[in-house]
Amino acid sequence: MLKKSISSIFYFIVALFFIILGFFLIFSSESTMKTILMILSIGMIVVAFLRFFVTFFQKKNRNGIWIRSFLELIFGFYLTFHIDKTIDVITVLFGFYLLCHAFLHYMNHYLYQLDRIPNRLGILINGLIDMIFGFCLIFNPDQNLKYAAIVIGIYFIFYGLMNFNDFLSEIVPKKYQNRFKNKIRIPLPIIFTFLIPQQLLNSINDSLKTKQDSSILSMKKEKGKTDLSVFIHLAKTGSASFGHVDLSYKGKIYSYANYDKHSRRFMDAVGDGVIAVCNKKKYIEYMTTKKGRYLVEFGISLSDKQKEKVEKKIEELIHWNTIPYEPDLQLADKGMIPREEFKDMASELYKYANAKFYKIMKGKHKTYFVFKTNCVVVVESVLGSLGTFLPQNGIISPGTYYDYLNNEFMKKNSKVISRKIYTKESLRGKQE
Repeated sequence: MLKKSISSIFYFIVALFFIILGFFLIFSSESTMKTILMILSIGMIVVAFLRFFVTFFQKKNRNGIWIRSFLELIFGFYLTFHIDKTIDVITVLFGFYLLCHAFLHYMNHYLYQLDRIPNRLGILINGLIDMIFGFCLIFNPDQNLKYAAIVIGIYFIFYGLMNFNDFLSEIVPKKYQNRFKNKIRIPLPIIFTFLIPQQLLNSINDSLKTKQDSSILSMKKEKGKTDLSVFIHLAKTGSASFGHVDLSYKGKIYSYANYDKHSRRFMDAVGDGVIAVCNKKKYIEYMTTKKGRYLVEFGISLSDKQKEKVEKKIEELIHWNTIPYEPDLQLADKGMIPREEFKDMASELYKYANAKFYKIMKGKHKTYFVFKTNCVVVVESVLGSLGTFLPQNGIISPGTYYDYLNNEFMKKNSKVISRKIYTKESLRGKQE
């Protein structure tokens, strides 16, 4: 999760593993699924026993670890003796996952229709395919397991090929690297990437508590200058517990969200798309000290031509199809509404980070939707214009983007040259 680097041989091993597993799932789906579950159950039992043994000699936190190990042991033994039932359950759960995916596609299509965005038929078709396949898996798991395994197998093969491409791009000389660039990036399924921010938060907390290898919290490659930064937000509670992503360029933070609290609906999942432009230093201080968040900054090195592209894209985002937006505190300062204690994010950013806001009135960013047209999509639109960073396919979450940028940072041949973690404690240490 916070590794310093990654060996090129790792990409080769991962590629080989997923390609072989993919072919096994396609051509011998049921036996392969049983083998995977058997290995998983035995591994779970072994790990639980080892944890029991190690914990026996520890004095602290025994009860919590023993309960966890006991539950893993029970589940491991159940899995071992009920492989067939478990496969049926997994197949049905996969069906429900596809139905959720279909719902998100339909919701996204509905919002695009409201905003009169063209070329939305593909979203509707994707939703229909997911819905049909999901219902088939739920109501007839035995007969349709092989089709689910084929789909998963194809995904694994493409994921393996993507890793093999990464392996080649790491070992060949720089002048030949363009030949091995993917056209698109295949991310991990969103069900896994949603968990990444919380796992990362725990990893950082462990590093801060033990104070071991603290250098891992702030690292920079030997060559290159940071010109553009991407910030990943981490928080224990609230909407930011799933992560949030911002862009930083020339001392400014560019943050896209549903900052207009009066436009929010569907449990705050949908709202008017607004871009906040903040002072970088004050923004970091506000997020870490006032909001208690951790910020992970990935520094990116750019050529002069790429800087021009970034500036052009930012200009488009801020000044094309936008109008100025004023949060409640700003309106109160102008005497336009009664003064009170405003605690919404927009008012606080205006107060603590000199924020200016621009509401998008046209285009696919007009409406913010947490599962599709979210904070990551705007960052993706800027980085995607550079030609160096690959467009992400499917539904993108902050966890997806952390996983992508962190893998890029760990490569030796990459434009991502630094990774720094900001906490309240780290800022306090600087001030002291």
